[in-house]
Amino acid sequence: MSADEKQEEIPQEKTGPYIEFNDVSKAFGENRVLDHVSFDVMPGETVCILGRSGVGKSVALHHIMGFLKPDAGRVIVAHEDITDYDEEHLGRTSLFRCANKKAFRKNRFMRLSMACWRWLGSRK
Repeated sequence: MSADEKQEEIPQEKTGPYIEFNDVSKAFGENRVLDHVSFDVMPGETVCILGRSGVGKSVALHHIMGFLKPDAGRVIVAHEDITDYDEEHLGRTSLFRCANKKAFRKNRFMRLSMACWRWLGSRK
């Protein structure tokens, strides 16, 4: 095997946004919570989603975690399009792992919040 062939076998580090929210829309009945929302988060970038009650902050996070599916648009996390992943596929990916899935689903927002605070605290 030549040096050029060995070079091709080495996986290239993925570049670009770590999280991509592409034209995402979500409604609950007549209430359109997300309406063609798009944003990117680059690796290592810290982003804060701010807004008054009911504007879709938690809904956006639930899409990123794969707990909700958009009515339109695409959600890409860790360079993988998770938009059409089912719960079983999400459990097998490196994106989300939990030994006790029932407890995790029951308290997922609380656990995400705690993980975010721990992560923010570790950055000091």
